[in-house]
Amino acid sequence: AISALGETPAMATLLATISARHPRQAARDLIVLATALAARAIVCRSLRRPRPDAAGWWSEPTGFSMPSRHTMTAVLGLSLFADRLAASRRGPWQQAARLVGVLVAGSRVVLGVHWPTDTVAGYLLGAGVHAASRPRLVVRSKARPASLHER
Repeated sequence: AISALGETPAMATLLATISARHPRQAARDLIVLATALAARAIVCRSLRRPRPDAAGWWSEPTGFSMPSRHTMTAVLGLSLFADRLAASRRGPWQQAARLVGVLVAGSRVVLGVHWPTDTVAGYLLGAGVHAASRPRLVVRSKARPASLHER
């Protein structure tokens, strides 16, 4: 059940719902998620890493194993969700997003559909895309350079 937190439709719905009052932000979040999923697909096709032996599977996964889509989606989606909250609540939600990412990663290994390194790669990809997608704070000095006439 914890793996379901990393399902793409569930995460896309959550992001669209939380940002419903801000359509541009909702679109931005969904574009970030779609871009991450596309990047993950390229990595999967490049690495072509097989999944663990099917005898141990508790569910039926599709595609290649690395990086874990569920783990990446949970970390990225919940981190984007936390970004939309008031600043006073953002820190605890960011920590919760990281914890849920770890739980989803562990569940994918327990289900037998990923190697541990697949989930670590998924976690790092989700966290990396989130970090890259955040607006940067630009600090500008109020002091203006002296003109030639003031020297």
